[in-house]
Amino acid sequence: MERKKPEDNPEDNSMTMEVQKDILPGYATFDDYSKDAFAAIKAGIKAANSLPTGENFNFWACIPKFNNDRNKEMKNIMDTMQKIIKCSGAAGSICQRDNDEKFDLLAETNDIFLDRANIYKILVQNLIDGENGEIFSHPYEFELDKFNVNEKYLVKCKPIKYKSLDDTPMIMIEKQNDLKIMLNDLLRYDEIAIDLEHHSYRTYQGITCLMQISTRDTDYLIDTLSLRSELHVLNEIFTKPTVLKVFHGADCDIQWLQRDLSLYIVNMFDTHQAAKHLNLPYLSLAYLLKTHCNVDPNKHFQLADWRMRPLLDELMKYAREDTHYLLYIKDILNNQLIDFANGQTNILKAVYDRSTEVCKKLYEKPVCNDDSFMSLYRKSRKMFNTRQLHALKEIFNWRDKIARQEDDSTGYVLPNHMLLNIAETLPREMQGILACCNPIPPLIRQHQLALHKIVLEARAKPLIKPILEQDIRQRLNQRNHTMEAGQESVTVWSSCDIPSGGIEIQENLPCLLDEAKNNEDLKKLDVQKIDHVVTIFDSPTNSDNEDDLSSKIKLQNARKTFVSPFERYKLVIPMVAAQEAKDRAIKEKQLKEKAEAIKASTNQTADSINRVREHFIQVTQNTMKTPDIKNTKADRFNNYSKDLSTSVSPMVSNNNKRKRPTDSVDRSNNPKNNQQTPNGNKKKNYGHKASPGLRQFSETGCFPEHFQFASLYRTEGSF
Repeated sequence: MERKKPEDNPEDNSMTMEVQKDILPGYATFDDYSKDAFAAIKAGIKAANSLPTGENFNFWACIPKFNNDRNKEMKNIMDTMQKIIKCSGAAGSICQRDNDEKFDLLAETNDIFLDRANIYKILVQNLIDGENGEIFSHPYEFELDKFNVNEKYLVKCKPIKYKSLDDTPMIMIEKQNDLKIMLNDLLRYDEIAIDLEHHSYRTYQGITCLMQISTRDTDYLIDTLSLRSELHVLNEIFTKPTVLKVFHGADCDIQWLQRDLSLYIVNMFDTHQAAKHLNLPYLSLAYLLKTHCNVDPNKHFQLADWRMRPLLDELMKYAREDTHYLLYIKDILNNQLIDFANGQTNILKAVYDRSTEVCKKLYEKPVCNDDSFMSLYRKSRKMFNTRQLHALKEIFNWRDKIARQEDDSTGYVLPNHMLLNIAETLPREMQGILACCNPIPPLIRQHQLALHKIVLEARAKPLIKPILEQDIRQRLNQRNHTMEAGQESVTVWSSCDIPSGGIEIQENLPCLLDEAKNNEDLKKLDVQKIDHVVTIFDSPTNSDNEDDLSSKIKLQNARKTFVSPFERYKLVIPMVAAQEAKDRAIKEKQLKEKAEAIKASTNQTADSINRVREHFIQVTQNTMKTPDIKNTKADRFNNYSKDLSTSVSPMVSNNNKRKRPTDSVDRSNNPKNNQQTPNGNKKKNYGHKASPGLRQFSETGCFPEHFQFASLYRTEGSF
């Protein structure tokens, strides 16, 4: 069937036009309505802030019309808030509460709206502790915990017959515009069927290559490789609680959606879980299709390489069949579950509960630790000794390392049964490693030397055999026979019995056979020696036929091409030496590059330190070159002191007095002039009132310490 594009399908275009009608009266899109709504809210907030408060409110409260209008608007606002609270699912009435309780109810309602599905959440803020470190918590855990099945899915319904593949349009979604058209179409349905096609053989973690979504009318095939970064918009449908998503065996699909597309599922019905609760003989989708739809899908394409583009018609048909009939099968299983419970819905609810638990699964990256190989060892049910366990552990870790480097699956690098065979056999030669693999994986030939080293290291380990539980018990062949002879009991051992009762069997026990005697007996035997007739590398000696000669030549040629293990070993030695030299050169180069990087980093750090040091030295020098304000003021004060002492010195000098008009007046009779100093001398009065500081300077030659400028600017050597 030809692939149809959304543009080429007139039915889809008409459906799209119907969907694009006004969602609200006067608004074509919700964005237009949001803009006008925010503008109205802004105007309302501004008007509310302009209402009178305080004394103005008390004044306006005396006016009856103001009170009537205010009460009327309060009632309208409360009714609107109550409708919003009812839509959110919160319990309680906001009208019959005080202000604090009203605020708490509004906060609870906002939390419910913020935790709704389809709300963008920052997953980094929701880290939780897992077994292998921190992991992201499930962003829709709240919705899944509070999810309740709609009652219309818990009653018996008439199964809606599916259309044939030829009558159902198939649309290939490869562009972003096609994705938007498909999303608008899916919004019209309340039931969809989903399936994924995954490839995991030639990639380490696996990759989702194709998604199938089917409705009652249309089948969609979505190219998840080209639209990988755009498919997150499908969360609007996948996490909508009112839309039922039907899967079959969604345990892996849920994790693949999370890992590759960041998609999550809310409200799912898993037909695999339904078949399990019905105790059907087979739980596969192929069995359900054959039983209820009489369709025999070709499961040969299940392991096909779904990365190829364009997809073959056979692959697209197989992908459509996985979801095209799934909604019809869901209707049948829904009725059977109700009948299986004698008209009750407890088993049907159990299927929905189990499906919800599957939706809660989280994808975790594979981690290889020291004990990862033990899971494979337990599943194998083999009993290994210490050498074999060491080889199993090292080869398991080597396989995981190579798979990560080459981005291939561990099954492509080395399948599990080959890994166990190598660890159990521990071949001495490299050819033995290849002999344990059939067919030989390409990466095993490439890394044959590394595997051989691991095997040799394991063979060099001390051998400690495991002690089995049956070895502890008494063996059946280790039994004794007791014979009674009179009153004594005699223990008789048979020749095939092994002594028991704590007697250990040693490996270095001497041989009890007499070699000399045995050789004499052998010589006495009359044995006729006959030459062998059947040969491998030579022909019979008594053959002269030309055919025998030709066969002899062929055997000789085959003998020339045959290489013994020792000769192979000698030929391998140069190859091993060359490979080791190559590995050693690579390792030395890596160490050299690492040392150069460390040296460059050290030099860069030293240069940074030197630049910082030079910067601070330069800053310090600039600071020292700046004029010292303190010393400058001190020098200025010294100069001032010198000038002051020079001007005052004529008044204190006895030899060179400066005469004033008042000096001619006789003041000897003035009692102030007759005052004596503590030394007994008369205190001289110069006819003017000098400051105490100048007076002390004139008597002692220095200013008092309480002078502020003297105490602030005193420096060493200034005074």
